[in-house]
Amino acid sequence: MSSGRDDDTAGGVCGESPCHQSQAAICGGVIVKTADCPDNAVMRTGSRQSAFSRRTFLGVVAGACAVPWDVLAQEAQAAYPDRFQIDGGLVVVPSKGKMYVSNDFHSRWRHFQEWMAKTDLVARLKGDADTYGLILGDAVDFKQGDREADADGDSKIIDRIRELQGTLGEAGKRLIYILGNHDHEATKYYEVMKTRMAAGRTRMQALEDMYAAGINVPQYNFLARITEEQQQYLLKVPVAVLCKNGVFGVHAGPATNLKSIQDIVQRRPEVVERLVWGRPLMESTKDLAGNAATLPAMAWNGLYEQADVEPFLKLVEKSGVMVCGHNPHGLFPKEMMRDGVAEYGKHQLILATSMGALADGRRYLVVDLARRYESSKDLVMGQEIQRL
Repeated sequence: MSSGRDDDTAGGVCGESPCHQSQAAICGGVIVKTADCPDNAVMRTGSRQSAFSRRTFLGVVAGACAVPWDVLAQEAQAAYPDRFQIDGGLVVVPSKGKMYVSNDFHSRWRHFQEWMAKTDLVARLKGDADTYGLILGDAVDFKQGDREADADGDSKIIDRIRELQGTLGEAGKRLIYILGNHDHEATKYYEVMKTRMAAGRTRMQALEDMYAAGINVPQYNFLARITEEQQQYLLKVPVAVLCKNGVFGVHAGPATNLKSIQDIVQRRPEVVERLVWGRPLMESTKDLAGNAATLPAMAWNGLYEQADVEPFLKLVEKSGVMVCGHNPHGLFPKEMMRDGVAEYGKHQLILATSMGALADGRRYLVVDLARRYESSKDLVMGQEIQRL
């Protein structure tokens, strides 16, 4: 019997998808059974059987049971196995070892080197198969007037990460860089710049044209340095990290339009925009919705509330705490700050390893992957929370 895939199955090769157990459903007198490979299924009606994709299988069950497609798809999504894997836009980290987490270096090459040295990350990756490094995006673009940033620090950071991921072999896969909003915008506007350059404009002329057209080139200044190789790399980096111990890592915040974890795996554009651009609704951010003239649409459309975090986490294997960066700590009132990190409700911790930290507030995390985390309070200063 032949088997096939379609474009709507979970990403990766056979054996990399989250469902590994045979399942059966009886709806409307039709017995439908999945094979051990979840991307194929067998429908048995009397003596007939045929091979078809997992999506087709779910469609048959949904039709027979009169169950909405999105509900059935979510119910059918089994948990990922407890092992390291990369499934499209999602990285799965097992419940064993330690994970070192940082964020938002924004061209601050010295801070990146300091984090790498303080964690001894290269040696740990080489010597311990249960060590992971996670950077929550936005190494690129320096902020105007930032004295801590190097003019080409973002290129240095991205190239160093790419180098280590390549030279460390299998261990290099455990150095994880995920997409931030500045990475996302750089890849998008690079295509605009290339189109103009193909028409005979120099890079600087193309950037001047884009600025005149309303693109915030000073904000996205990595465009003056980005190479084709760097752009292709950033196009392929993951969007989020699911740790089997309850920690969920993403650049900005929850996507309130998430239907299932497959939206992340498949990099659904409207979901990715929220994951990399979201801002928590607070006194300091409530006016963003009226500031459309100066902020990208995804920035002010991506506002979320504390009540949005826990439902999102339930959709990603009932995770206990979201760890992200993106939001400068100056946005948060004092009552939301403690130990150099910000907490937005009970289930979100906002980190600032470099850009966005308050005075003497640069922090990184050392997550015990063997321990279950159910809230941000479970991350403690001197244990998980470390000074840089």
